Amino acid sequence: MSDPVMAADGHAYERTAIERWLATKSTSPMTGGELENTSLFPHHMLRRMIRDWDGARKAACDAGATYTTVRGSREGSTRRPVSDTSYASK
Repeated sequence: MSDPVMAADGHAYERTAIERWLATKSTSPMTGGELENTSLFPHHMLRRMIRDWDGARKAACDAGATYTTVRGSREGSTRRPVSDTSYASK
């Protein structure tokens, strides 16, 4: 996600994806409910968090960290450093 926006349903979306959705629909992709309006607002905090995460990920990769994909978590697949075994106890 590079340009997160907030829609009237309170959910964050990638700008291009929600604009495509709203070009043909007036409902929330998350809830299916009718949106009060189709205005989109920049989600600055989420954008900053994504940039911080991406910077830390790139720095870790530059430092030689190896990542592996962990499947089956509630949130879906996640990538963690191989040395991080904290997920194993969950």
